[in-house]
Amino acid sequence: MADSVGSIAKAFAALGVFSTSRPEATPSEIAAALRVPRPTVQRILKTLMSVGAVAQDPVTKRYRLGYRLFELGTLVAELTEVRRVALSHMVQLRDIVRAGVYLTIAERHHGLVLEALEPPSGPVMWSRAGVTRPLHAGSMMKVLLAHLPAAEIDAVIRAGLGKVGPKTITSRAELLRDLETIRKRGYAFSHDEYGSGGFGISAPIRGGNGSVIAGVGVGIQAHQFMKSRMPDVVRAVKATAARISAELGYKDLRSS
Repeated sequence: MADSVGSIAKAFAALGVFSTSRPEATPSEIAAALRVPRPTVQRILKTLMSVGAVAQDPVTKRYRLGYRLFELGTLVAELTEVRRVALSHMVQLRDIVRAGVYLTIAERHHGLVLEALEPPSGPVMWSRAGVTRPLHAGSMMKVLLAHLPAAEIDAVIRAGLGKVGPKTITSRAELLRDLETIRKRGYAFSHDEYGSGGFGISAPIRGGNGSVIAGVGVGIQAHQFMKSRMPDVVRAVKATAARISAELGYKDLRSS
C-alpha cells in the first residue's frame, strides 16, 4: 500500500513540473527538477502516457500534459459551477419545504453528495457533503442512476444491490421498473431505503446539452411527512431542478 501511495505521489510530482512557463519538458529536465533518477522518471512518464495524462511530441520527444487532464479539469470546473448555481436555489427550496436539501452527482458506480443543507428544525441529516452512497438506494441516488446509460445501469446492478435499509430495492426487475417510473414522471421517490424511516423526493438537473449532470432533492423526517403535502413538495423540487438547469444553459423545448 505504501509503495502505491509513493508511486502516486511521484506521478503527481512529475505532473507538477509542467506549468505555463514550462509547457513541455524532457525526462532529464523532470528528473533534475524532482531530484530523482532519470530511469525512474521514464517509468513514471510511461505510466502517465498509458492513461492519457501526458503526451510526447513525436518530433522533439518532449513531453506535455495530456488531454485526459483537460477532461478532468473541465469536469471539476463544471461541478464547481453546478454547486455555485444550485446553492441559492437549494436555500429557497429548504425554506419552502422546511427539510434538508441535497445536491448529488454520479461518481463511477456510486453517488456523491456535492452539497447538503441542514433542515431548519435542526441538524438531522440524511447525509453530508463529500459522502458517497450506493446508486440504487434512496431518491437522491436513484434519480442519478435512472439517467445513466443502460450499460452503466447494468454494471451497477451486476456489482450488487446491497440492502442498506428496510425498504432498499434489491431486485433487479423491481429496480429497473422504478428507474423507468423515475424517467417518466421526472422525479424519484423513496421511503425508508436508508433505515432512518425518512422520505426522499429528488429531481434531475440537466446541463446545456440536455444530459443529466446532477440531482437535487429533499429528505423529510418520518414524523414531518404528510401525504397531503407530497404534490406540493414534488412541484417545489421539480421547479428547483428546472431553475438550476435553466441557469446552467438547459433549454426545455417542451415548455417553449
